Amino acid sequence: MPTQLTKSVPDRGCPPQQRTRRWWKRILFASLAVLVMWQFGCVGPVKGLYPPADGDPRKTVHIIRHSWHTGIIVRRVDVPDDALPVMGDFQGADYVEFGWGDDEFYRAPRLTVGKTLKAALWPTPSVMHVVGLQGTPRANFPNSEIVEVELSLQGWEQMADYIDGTFERDADNHLMPLEKGLYGESRFYRARGKFYFPKMCNKWCASALRAAGCPITRGYALNAANVMWQTRRFGRDFPSDPLVAPTETLPRRDLITHDERE
Repeated sequence: MPTQLTKSVPDRGCPPQQRTRRWWKRILFASLAVLVMWQFGCVGPVKGLYPPADGDPRKTVHIIRHSWHTGIIVRRVDVPDDALPVMGDFQGADYVEFGWGDDEFYRAPRLTVGKTLKAALWPTPSVMHVVGLQGTPRANFPNSEIVEVELSLQGWEQMADYIDGTFERDADNHLMPLEKGLYGESRFYRARGKFYFPKMCNKWCASALRAAGCPITRGYALNAANVMWQTRRFGRDFPSDPLVAPTETLPRRDLITHDERE
């Protein structure tokens, strides 16, 4: 008599509870795969926002790296006060720098392991750090990584809306300024959104660029190096000036004390 072949059915003979666990694992793995593809898949530019069409007007922004942190620098004359009301506090500036971060960590005069872990692992309140700069970004930060990006007018307006939407307002829709910032003519402001890993300062910077239509993947933006690497693909890198001594014009974060902020 010929041997009868039977198909292998993995779940046959398994208790119902075990089969249920297997199906839940399959659903979980499939969900994780979709999440990874959504978060980390490379994205292209947003049509109609980026890049600016030939001959169309455009505005320039600068993405700057301060060690672990990235920020956005805009030219003051490019920004009307109604687009970004905070500009009213920096009337005499040539450029204005924006950064978002953890409230306690960002405002601390000295960083500690405890503050670092708390900022990364626990959802905490956030602040905006705004700096008025005299002169160009390169003149103020001669040895920092800076990438210049040209945006369409519509893309720039979308970025301005994103930045403005990060500021917290009081019951009368006014900004909520705090103490003096870390360097130069600067100030902290209450911000919207909780800070935690992976929703950190570099992802905020990448999200602002994405709002402008730039081809940047927010899921990759887990550190400053990645934000700069992605931005260089569509921006212009400004090399450091070899004739300038390796000391920034503005004081470093770790040299700021509470007394200097008063």
